[in-house]
Amino acid sequence: MTKDLQQKKEQLKKQLQEIKNLERKKLIEKHYPKFKKLEGNCYKKKNHCGSPKKPSDYWFKYTKVLEIKEEDIFYDNMDNKVLSRFRGVSFDKFGIRQENSYVHLLGKKITEKEFNKAFTKQLSRAKKLLTKQTLTK
Repeated sequence: MTKDLQQKKEQLKKQLQEIKNLERKKLIEKHYPKFKKLEGNCYKKKNHCGSPKKPSDYWFKYTKVLEIKEEDIFYDNMDNKVLSRFRGVSFDKFGIRQENSYVHLLGKKITEKEFNKAFTKQLSRAKKLLTKQTLTK
């Protein structure tokens, strides 16, 4: 490749990156405020493993969104829509954990009161487990 062609190629790459940066900025300006409003909200989702056959094969997963940053916003080319990641806390019958997931997987919005009630119940289960394990040692 000649030096002239190489320079043109570099210029085009630079212009393309500037366009991508501008598109990203516009995407964030338009969609970030709506996703940011999800912070502090609580959600509940029916969950299961494998192929559930009876109602007892399902359980609820509860999630509270704690943080969404601008860099979490992205465009999903497969579904042609804007999505976002988030950080939060979640729990279900298997335990409590830090959550790093996507907002479109959250489930149904619930009140903080419902979330806290379920969380208190989960902590009570954990306390009973700890007590049982302590007694058996």
